[in-house]
Amino acid sequence: MSLIFLSHSSQDNEHAEKLATWLREKQQRSIFLDFDPAAGIPAGHDWEKELYSQLRQCQAVIVLCSKHSMDSEWCFAEVMFSKALGKHIFPVRLDQSTIWPILSSLQITDFTANIEEGLERLWRAMMLKGLDPKSIFDWDGSRPPYPGLPAFEEGDAAIFFGREEEIHEVIAELNLSRQLGDARMMILEGVSGSGKSSLLRAGVIPRLKNDRNNWIVVEPFRPLSNPLHELTVALKKTLSRYQTSDELMTDIGEIITAFEARNPSTDLLNRAAQILQSADADHQSTVVLIIDQFEEILVPEQNDEIAYFTQLLSSSLSAVDCEFLLIATMRADFRGQFEVHPELGRLPFKTYPVIPLKIDAFEKIITGPAELAGLELESGLVSAMIQDIETRNSLPLLAFTLRELWNRYGSDKIFTISEYREKLGGINNAVAKVAELVLRANAPSGKQLEEVRAAFVSLARINEEGQYVRQPQLWDDLPKGSHRVMEDFVDKRLLVSRIDENNSQRLTEVAHEALFQTWTRLKQWLDAERGFLEWRHRLQTEIADWEHVNQDKGALLRGATLNEALTWLEKKSSQLREKEQIFIQKSRHRRTRLRTLVTSTGIISILAISASAVIAFVQRNEAITQLANNYWFSGVDERDDKKNTLKASHYFMHSASVSRKHNKQDADGTFLAGHFLNGELKLVTIIEDPSNKPDWFELTGSCPDNGNKLKTVYKEGRIYLPGNTDTSEHKFVRCAVYGPDRKKILSWGDDHFLRVWTDTGEKLLDIKHNNVHGAIFNPDQSKILSWSQDNTAMLWDAHNGQRLSPEMLHEDPIKVAAFSPDEAFIATSDDKKNIRKWKIQGARPLTLLPGNKETSELLENAAWNASCQDKEGKAIYSGPHDWKNPRLFEPEEYIFGCDFHPVT
Repeated sequence: MSLIFLSHSSQDNEHAEKLATWLREKQQRSIFLDFDPAAGIPAGHDWEKELYSQLRQCQAVIVLCSKHSMDSEWCFAEVMFSKALGKHIFPVRLDQSTIWPILSSLQITDFTANIEEGLERLWRAMMLKGLDPKSIFDWDGSRPPYPGLPAFEEGDAAIFFGREEEIHEVIAELNLSRQLGDARMMILEGVSGSGKSSLLRAGVIPRLKNDRNNWIVVEPFRPLSNPLHELTVALKKTLSRYQTSDELMTDIGEIITAFEARNPSTDLLNRAAQILQSADADHQSTVVLIIDQFEEILVPEQNDEIAYFTQLLSSSLSAVDCEFLLIATMRADFRGQFEVHPELGRLPFKTYPVIPLKIDAFEKIITGPAELAGLELESGLVSAMIQDIETRNSLPLLAFTLRELWNRYGSDKIFTISEYREKLGGINNAVAKVAELVLRANAPSGKQLEEVRAAFVSLARINEEGQYVRQPQLWDDLPKGSHRVMEDFVDKRLLVSRIDENNSQRLTEVAHEALFQTWTRLKQWLDAERGFLEWRHRLQTEIADWEHVNQDKGALLRGATLNEALTWLEKKSSQLREKEQIFIQKSRHRRTRLRTLVTSTGIISILAISASAVIAFVQRNEAITQLANNYWFSGVDERDDKKNTLKASHYFMHSASVSRKHNKQDADGTFLAGHFLNGELKLVTIIEDPSNKPDWFELTGSCPDNGNKLKTVYKEGRIYLPGNTDTSEHKFVRCAVYGPDRKKILSWGDDHFLRVWTDTGEKLLDIKHNNVHGAIFNPDQSKILSWSQDNTAMLWDAHNGQRLSPEMLHEDPIKVAAFSPDEAFIATSDDKKNIRKWKIQGARPLTLLPGNKETSELLENAAWNASCQDKEGKAIYSGPHDWKNPRLFEPEEYIFGCDFHPVT
């Protein structure tokens, strides 16, 4: 495919060739000239069909206007076809002949008077139409125009549409950092499915590479489990783009050797950047290091390679003479872990929020690649697809649907509504339908289906937010009986597979986390294994603590925690990694050894063993105390010397968490030190669970409470109240709060209902509101305010459930809402910190008012009042991410609930 089509008469071939040569000198690499041996019409091809195909795929047409071309019916047809397709047309006058009226309305560039001035005018006109060669890319027709679920790659730059503004803004920020020398690190941050990796790989990187006068781009890489190895591979690939001397190759080899030896030198990355600059000696360019999925180095189970890599990054980026910039993509839910990271959290950095595309931008995502590939879209298809898009987060589903249409029905270059709706099932069913078709085609037996199920479960893990996320696995670690079926999932691009260059083994992972939400069968498999996945997430934290104290025996599993681990080891040994199995086995061996010593000796031996046990206990306590003290002193340092209360609070919370079972008094004091650091909170009450049944508790998410105690929620849908009374209505209770009089309770759950109860468990009212995120009573309990993930807030009559207001709408899910103290207005805020203020007029709001400081403070105070419990009875307190970082308090005893309030 060519981006610029030269329309001319064959008698003007000499003029056309000169113009093509000039354009190529200006770095326009993609030009169609019909007689060009390299880019023209190949021998044996249908001449007319090829011309129209090239016109359909190009972005612009330059028409050489001469007596010969103005007399040519073919040239006239080319211009008419180009206008019908909406192409950019640039008429160029070669002589004084009369130009067709259809071109007279366009700006005509005159080459007859001064050819040099004419060429410059033509160039300026092309730039104004967005034809800058740095931003234009040729589409490789061997690649599909729609990549599907996996992220766009650099080779997809020509078909990457809808992010032009974001690309320009990111590059502008990078140029500013390069010129001013400010923050050397930039993070593209967004939720899963927002398009971070595609924006970086197909949008930013190709344009930086085209701008060789300013940038040397290190090949992008993912950290995976060994970021050092991935970095060295990226450096070698980057050097291979240049004519590199043996001396430079030796120099880079020495740096790679230093990486492998964990050399503590702080300038290794800067030296690598200097070598790249030497290889590109013709330009004074800035080196940019690119890391995709940066969150992979922030996981709890960090190894030595990751620890060294983060130290390397930190020391290099904080150096005054840092020779490179770093740009990375990171999931938004890892922001808190990044900011409190002991190495990375102290670095200055910029963030660029990558938000999901607006639905009205999806049209270009559909039509842009179709134009380049010469696809015809049946009338009404685009609008039908856009109508089926439910939310801005549906981009992965749209991408998969388009790829499936191309794979199945693209051979005739026509997409129809029937193919989309009837054969594929539409956007919302395409992923699940294809996944089920793969299973049905393989017809796995009972045993094989179980192995496929186990394989998919091993490709998922639970993150800090309780969501299912991708977990790469070695292909050989998947159950052998699943391989044939899983290979078909790879072929359908629902899974992606690649060779890990670190060990030449094959890695496999889910193509996109949208699969976890849209394929019902897989979600059911994961939900059935949720207990295992949650335990495994906790195990990773235990292993990280163990490695943090140099694998001290005192940090091994013991007691009930070890019993639980042994149970899972027996049930799921094939799904546990080698490191996990070793940790559990070492813990069991330690306990077995102690028991063997006890039973094989007499009284003297028992006394000796008791002494050993005391020593082991002391060693364990010392290890835990050392870890807790490290966190404590880091907090003191941040608080007193660096005046960074946010980091100090984080360190105090870590100290409390580590020492909670060793020294509860210290843990409580450390917890309070963290929370009271800024004088923001006071602990009102902790309510003990009278039944002391840990299996009652289920993590329910943060619940706005506005000063009212949160009651324990049972996982089967019951709300347990004092005296062991309970209710049983919701399928799964998300949260429950008291009303101001402490006699009414408001609850909501997965069944899309709000419910009002008495404190004895009698149900008073049902109110239908989908995807409720939070709800509160007003002070006199006559009204209920609820807000939802579907971007709406509602006001209800608390006596009869009637709606009192129209929808209060946001563009994003609403996270918190509140009444003003005088109930004159309602304040709401969404995921993107957009604050809206609504006036209440009688029973009906709502006049939209401008937000102000009063509104913001009201919402912030409301946001603080939140608490809930997990299944072990640990109290987790978390205000919305808009304002505060989550806080963790884990008392040893089971608790029924807790209340926090802003200090006024």
